Amino acid sequence: PTIMNWMTNVTRFFSTADRQTDILVLHPLHDLWRRYSPASVADCRGTATAMRSLIENLRYNGLDFDLGDETILAETARVDDGRLLVGQASYSLVIVPPCTFLEPETVALLRRFAEAGGRILYIDTVPDASGLPEGVRSVNQPELLRKQFCYSCWDTPFHLTTAEGDPVGGVNTWFGYRQDGGRQIALYPISDNLTHGQDMVELQLDGLWDVWQLDP
Repeated sequence: PTIMNWMTNVTRFFSTADRQTDILVLHPLHDLWRRYSPASVADCRGTATAMRSLIENLRYNGLDFDLGDETILAETARVDDGRLLVGQASYSLVIVPPCTFLEPETVALLRRFAEAGGRILYIDTVPDASGLPEGVRSVNQPELLRKQFCYSCWDTPFHLTTAEGDPVGGVNTWFGYRQDGGRQIALYPISDNLTHGQDMVELQLDGLWDVWQLDP
């Protein structure tokens, strides 16, 4: 009963708030549609595998994100004050996965976004599209992505480190944001197996936060 009550309370707590994420990852579906043929199955499979790897690497680095469909972006997205707005969602960083083609409307949107101060991160390669804005480039590897986010294109308020100050990464270090009225809530689930043999890990926070430890 104690564990069930704890799960019920935690679920109720976070279900009353709105999920917030600052990162949009473009989905290469249009690129796959454009390039697919019986002769290009292996090439398209490589693009899909790279996309799956990117998602896993972002999760490894504890980053929450949304996936962006080019059709929806063309119909609903706009740029305002350096942010990309899609419905109620708002993003300061767009990640472009390995692909060779982007819709002209997507290229124009990314250019407006970059000119307004938005940040763009290209993974491995830059699509061959005229007018595509410049951005930061990164290799699709967990450690190199972490360096990019730490030093160039992303300011996370959370830093999970070992006692010696080394960053800790893994599939169990994901965190997410919720907005509850004027209050920001950050969920950071920590399990025993993320320490990777370390006796202790430290959670460093930038700014002023109330910390609640929700143990069952």
